[in-house]
Amino acid sequence: MTYTIDTSEGVSLTLNPTEAEAVVQNMYCLLQTTLGEIPCYRDYGINKEFVSTPITVGQNMAISAIASAMARYFPELEIEQIEFDTANAEAPDQISARIEVTDGNE
Repeated sequence: MTYTIDTSEGVSLTLNPTEAEAVVQNMYCLLQTTLGEIPCYRDYGINKEFVSTPITVGQNMAISAIASAMARYFPELEIEQIEFDTANAEAPDQISARIEVTDGNE
């Protein structure tokens, strides 16, 4: 099954989600969490050192950070594609990501 997470859209959290909703919610949570942000779980999240770098460098650093976090917390999912959108950003240094993953167990 293929799942798509778009950081520009946000995700509404639901109780008793379907499997697809749970995967999207968990991925979105991981992508929105900065590494070290959660007390007692400091190794959860994305290393966001790419935030204040030039866009081309930052995108490559972001891909690496996303891939590392995905491999650690969702080893059953395989990243198919990561796209960045700067055109619809509210600020010149703001980007959003669209990540497409597939379940390797299926």
